[in-house]
Amino acid sequence: MDTKVKTWLGVVVIIILVTTVGVIAWKIVKFKQIANAPAPAQIQAPNQVAEKQKVETASQKTYANDQYNFKLQVPQNFQWNVQDQSAEGLYDINFSTDKTAESSMDLNINSNDWVKKIKNPGVEIKAYVSNSGFGANNADATLTSWAEENTKDSQTIYFYNLEVKDSSKTKVSGAIWLVAGKMFDLRNIKNDDQELLKNMALGFSVNNQTADWQTYRNEKYGFEFQYPKEWISEKWDTSPDQIVGISTKKEHDLNENLLTNKVAQDSPISAIDVEYNETLLDNSEVKAMGAKDLESFVKNYKKYKDLPNLPWNPEKINFAGENGWLTSFYGQNNIFVVHNNHLFSFLFNESAYWERGKQEMPEIVNNFISTFKFIN
Repeated sequence: MDTKVKTWLGVVVIIILVTTVGVIAWKIVKFKQIANAPAPAQIQAPNQVAEKQKVETASQKTYANDQYNFKLQVPQNFQWNVQDQSAEGLYDINFSTDKTAESSMDLNINSNDWVKKIKNPGVEIKAYVSNSGFGANNADATLTSWAEENTKDSQTIYFYNLEVKDSSKTKVSGAIWLVAGKMFDLRNIKNDDQELLKNMALGFSVNNQTADWQTYRNEKYGFEFQYPKEWISEKWDTSPDQIVGISTKKEHDLNENLLTNKVAQDSPISAIDVEYNETLLDNSEVKAMGAKDLESFVKNYKKYKDLPNLPWNPEKINFAGENGWLTSFYGQNNIFVVHNNHLFSFLFNESAYWERGKQEMPEIVNNFISTFKFIN
């Protein structure tokens, strides 16, 4: 065979061998890459996603409480039992599974006066939890953990864990939050289900009581506030300092009768009465007392009236961005505040109990305070 032909054939064979080896090597590498690649994420069809959400929703139900105006999301298999002790400032709800009660949560609502006076929630609530008694023997407990979490509604929830100092060594987990002068204390008393505790605490919501309320606005005196939709606002000329009186329908009808028939009465009755003085010293009682400032007037009012048994109880509050004073006596509340050197006085009369009920009047005061604002 000619030498050139042999050389040419050799080159061709070498090329074929190199190509074949290269192809084999490439396939081996590709196979390894495929084998080691992560499995692609499974894409859920829209109906699959909707079905999953439906199942999750179905696992929860809503507990609604009209007396304290809140809702709570609880597991579907939970039932509840209410122990109403509102006269003592306590209201207790036990949530547990239908039959075995293997999982149980206890919600205590505390509306005693000391709760309304809490100024530093983190410190005072922690002290309250640390000093709580448990069991039949009211045993002490050790606080083992404490955490604070803010919700999307700017509500702070305080989560805690305790171990009871007795032979049982029972572990208690709980969550506490404050709403409108009430303390809600949710405790896990059957097992240590932290996830359930957190889900129920975060599933708490307050109904908007003022959603259908009317708005009273006064451009002359520079303020506005909201009041119940079925109430009536009007000005009674018998009170020279009065700006407006907000009355229930029953009070309105009574006032009309008093004025029409000239029945002996100091002045008509309003559930909420708003009064104004150009300055603090323009108020007749302040002037008669010789008080120099709002604090001295409020604190010495009881002595000035010579009523030693009057439960006046003055309390300093923040009212529409100003330092105000809240007083309470015989079912009646007063608020005094100075704004732009003008004295504003607000009377919340116990006559509102006629139609609203004794438990509801404090809520009206709280909602009035929360909706009132100065507009100049």
